[in-house]
Amino acid sequence: MSSQKSYAWDHLAAPDALWRRTPTPFCARYYLLGVPLDFATNSPVLARLAEDVFGLWRNVEPREQLDPVRLTVILHEAEDSSVTNGPASLLCRARDGYYFVSAGTSFGFCDREHGFATAFLARDLLVNESLIKSAFLECLAKYMVSRHRPATLHAAGLVHNGRCALVTGPGGAGKSTLAYSWIRSGKKLLAEDIVHVELDSGRAFAWGDPTALHLMPDSDSFFPEVRELPRTSGTNGCWKYRVDLPHAFRNARCPYAPVDGVLLLGRRDGKSAKISSATAEEIRSALTGFANDPPLDANAIANAVGALLNGKFARLEAGSSFVSSIETIHRWMDA
Repeated sequence: MSSQKSYAWDHLAAPDALWRRTPTPFCARYYLLGVPLDFATNSPVLARLAEDVFGLWRNVEPREQLDPVRLTVILHEAEDSSVTNGPASLLCRARDGYYFVSAGTSFGFCDREHGFATAFLARDLLVNESLIKSAFLECLAKYMVSRHRPATLHAAGLVHNGRCALVTGPGGAGKSTLAYSWIRSGKKLLAEDIVHVELDSGRAFAWGDPTALHLMPDSDSFFPEVRELPRTSGTNGCWKYRVDLPHAFRNARCPYAPVDGVLLLGRRDGKSAKISSATAEEIRSALTGFANDPPLDANAIANAVGALLNGKFARLEAGSSFVSSIETIHRWMDA
């Protein structure tokens, strides 16, 4: 589902044909994953979308002094019939510290080593705010800051009493659905399915980016309200419901928390959930099991996983009752 908003004035034009000297007076500094991010744009519309995506990080206290990374996003005057005639086809590529993304005549580039990214977006793409947020703002910024948060793990982060349980499992295991039921119950969320772990005096802490949740199409059978939400397509062409947490669950977001333990998500018959044993190798495989071979730091990941395996871990066998799963996680974390 695309946004149908109308924009009477949406950008400042460039004085040159290449848009090289485009004015970018709409600026803000955020601390994404604790890393200073300087955002600039020529469009008040894009500035609003950036605030939706990064606003949580405006007042986060950085844990160390780092040079800022820079994300500049320009709304340019390029027609894009592929957007107006249907969903834009998203293309992403990465090589040697560089990341590229395009959708029709909208495109972006990131140089992770030197800490800068630029994107030029066609005005027609404004009808798809979810795509702008996920593909251009979130992806470009996170690719840059991951240089400083290299221990990237595949897990949701569920926060309880100031501590975080990392819930891991393969794609389709139900992490996002469990995360949605978690925040519906009034709890806080650190991340949907990607966390960045850092070690401090032998203790594991996790950064997350609780900006959005992406729910499978069949989730509307459990949560009818999601049928009114926008839909967004991934690089595999499959669509999901997008839950924008700044709008729907602003107070549920938690960007940083100490890790209490790791749960491997599985399924069982019946309504009730239970905790059972899991092997270290099962936990390791799930935490490091990313699809499409993304460019990650294997050494940093191995060190983080090793530290987590020195703590507590188990299997969460979830039944059909979300309430039972939530209560079971509470008891396991409080034990």
